[in-house]
Amino acid sequence: MDNRTTIAISAESHADPASALPFASGARDLSWAPRLRSAQPERSSGCMHAIPPESDDWRSLAIEHAVDGWLLTDGAIVQDCNPQAEQILGLERAALIGRKLRDVAPGAKALIQAAKANKGDVTAEWPVFVVRADGSRIRTHMTIGALRRAGTQRFALRIRSTPTARSRGAFGSSMDQSYLQALFDHSPEAIVVLDQTSRVLVANPKFQTLFGYDAEEALGQDIDALIVPESLRAEALGLNRTALTGMDAEHQTLRRRKDGSVLPVSILAAPIVHDGHVVAFYSIYRDLSPLQDIATRLEQTQTRLDVVFSQAPIALFILDESATFTFIAGKAMETAGLTSTQLLGHCAYDLFKEFPDILSAVGQALRGERSTTVTAFRGLTYEIQCSPVRDAAGTGVGIFGLVRDVTETQLARQQLEFMAHHDLLTNLPNRALFNDRLQEALHRAKRRGTHVALLFFDLDGFKQVNDTLGHPTGDRLLQWVAQVARGAIRDMDTVARLGGDEFAVLVEDIDTPVGAAAVAQRVLESLGQPFADGEHQIATSASIGISLYPNDGLDPESLFKAADMAMYRAKAGGRNRFEFFASDLGTTATTIFTKTALMRQALEHDGFVLHYQPTVRLMDGCITGVEALIRLRQPDGQLMPPLEFIALAEETGLIVPIGRWVAHEACRQWKAWQAAGNLNLRMAFNLSAREFHDAACVRAIGDALKTHDVPGDQFMVEITESMMFPDPIRARALLEELRGMHIAVAIDDFGTGYSSLAHLRNLPADFLKIDQSFVAGIPADEKICGIVRTIMAMARGLNLQVIAEGVETDAQLQYLRELACDEVQGYLLARPLPAAEFAHWLEIRRARG
Repeated sequence: MDNRTTIAISAESHADPASALPFASGARDLSWAPRLRSAQPERSSGCMHAIPPESDDWRSLAIEHAVDGWLLTDGAIVQDCNPQAEQILGLERAALIGRKLRDVAPGAKALIQAAKANKGDVTAEWPVFVVRADGSRIRTHMTIGALRRAGTQRFALRIRSTPTARSRGAFGSSMDQSYLQALFDHSPEAIVVLDQTSRVLVANPKFQTLFGYDAEEALGQDIDALIVPESLRAEALGLNRTALTGMDAEHQTLRRRKDGSVLPVSILAAPIVHDGHVVAFYSIYRDLSPLQDIATRLEQTQTRLDVVFSQAPIALFILDESATFTFIAGKAMETAGLTSTQLLGHCAYDLFKEFPDILSAVGQALRGERSTTVTAFRGLTYEIQCSPVRDAAGTGVGIFGLVRDVTETQLARQQLEFMAHHDLLTNLPNRALFNDRLQEALHRAKRRGTHVALLFFDLDGFKQVNDTLGHPTGDRLLQWVAQVARGAIRDMDTVARLGGDEFAVLVEDIDTPVGAAAVAQRVLESLGQPFADGEHQIATSASIGISLYPNDGLDPESLFKAADMAMYRAKAGGRNRFEFFASDLGTTATTIFTKTALMRQALEHDGFVLHYQPTVRLMDGCITGVEALIRLRQPDGQLMPPLEFIALAEETGLIVPIGRWVAHEACRQWKAWQAAGNLNLRMAFNLSAREFHDAACVRAIGDALKTHDVPGDQFMVEITESMMFPDPIRARALLEELRGMHIAVAIDDFGTGYSSLAHLRNLPADFLKIDQSFVAGIPADEKICGIVRTIMAMARGLNLQVIAEGVETDAQLQYLRELACDEVQGYLLARPLPAAEFAHWLEIRRARG
């Protein structure tokens, strides 16, 4: 055994002799090749030759100095290389050996697959990108030689960084080659070159873009498997065969993208002939999608035109110079009973002699002027456009016209006009239309020297209706208010909805304020009737502010401002009433803003305080509880009583956070008194209407009890009877929730609201509180005494305890004792006191026994 071996190489002849040689063992150790002198090479389909052993040294030297790079691989791993390959790839031999072939030459996989498919060498040069050490990619041309020994196969890859003279020969000079390469790379059509087995040799960028494959994915792949749908494989095979016979073939068909989508294409397949032989063929693909889209759009356009002329409310017509119909198309006039048969051959002047607008438009067009008219014809509205038709010399020869049925458009325009100036819920004029009418009324009043009244009102308690019964019920209530308000005013006056529950009334031609007052009174009386909504009877009322022109303002803005302030005074005065604007209301408005700001500051900076007034059991004189009464600390240190700010707090919504502060502060104080060992009394506090109807009311009270660890049976909430309406069912549910927390419930100010004994019988209450307005009249006023006795009897029948508030005289106290009233509260016993003073007062009382 010696150092010589026999290896197989490609039989292709080359200009550079060494470039035809694969690796020999003299210069590089091929560990896979046993060095047996007597070894016989295996042949591979006639494509491999035996090399005498004595030529080994020359071959090794030739490979070492070859101008092309050589790589030896098993198809997956680089096993050896020559110096030129090191230079091309920028890697030394030690770094190349053992590297994955796909990391060095990703496209070589297709070449190896082709060699395996051919069972031998691939002599055609393949364009393959290789990856250098710095990550850059360069385009090379490769051929492959298949090596086999003792059943083991390897591949020798020859790498050229520039194409061979042979590959350039078919295209002439290098300038020609560059030009053709540019055409190939930048062609707007997809081009692919295929070998005789329909495998991809090279694909241009447009092919990659059109079908979604990059160059490495496409190279070496069967073109039919790559882009031809299964159902079209036989058709594609015929196209390929035609090209391989040396004939061009063109076809329109479908092809498949990488993502599975299908597109229409036009294919031109043509052979590539070299030395009189077909060596490959190419296919050019043109995307027909845009053309198909255009065809589809044209078809759709034609369909639309057919629909327009067959169904749309338009018609086209032509009149000759004598105004006779010579052409008519469309359905517009058929709706009015005119068919093409009735029109063609007839003169427009005869057909439409009763419609001067139409004849005027026709005459104008015959005189050479365009004209448009809108006219009513047989119950419909038509827009008719007439344009003169001229011959090449500019002489008028007739009319081209368009007729449109604009009946619905006119109705829609009228509807839009109405919607722009009216409230859609109530169909009343909206703010914009009301302002226009008010401005016009002021102009008339100025000319005539008369007066104008502006009535501005909103509904008392409307938010409670929305919150308790829902917005649909609120909307129906607003519609009812609009109806009854319209019925309460004169036909010449205007009522408008400005937004929400705000309404305005414009009263013209009045001599004195009495006329405005009469209208306001009629509105109040109309709204005083309950609104029936299913099973609900909703009691309504309004607060009305009145301003007068010219006394209170000379423009709409001034009059609205004055009426708004007057309305607020009506609310402060007890609601369900009207008030005229007075000059002192400007000061009142300032006071309102000041109080609102003061309440907001008090919430943020602990500006509220609670005073406590005891309740006493008449039977034994024991103190049973205290009522927490809120005060507002003013900047000068004085305390503002609740009557001066609670109504405003409700209007602004501040009552909700104020009420929650009261609940927490009352709980905190009760816990502090208990810890001090002074008293363990029932703590009562009031709920406002807005708090009671707030969805989070009960949860907020529960949170306060939990936060301060206070038992619910030591607390009582007081609500007015009017708060139980307009939804007694929901009120009962809320009270049941409070009772479920062991909190007592008292009906406050009983007898002053609109009570329903049937509802009261079912309410889960524990106490009735007789209002101080009744207590003030006993025992001197016999009628009031009768009312008080009735309340007491009713409470006994309902098993409720009674608390009389506002007791200020011994006579009142004695009378209530005779009626067996359970508890009393009032200045006779004790004024409301701060927490510390109340504790001191209690100690003195206990000391006295």
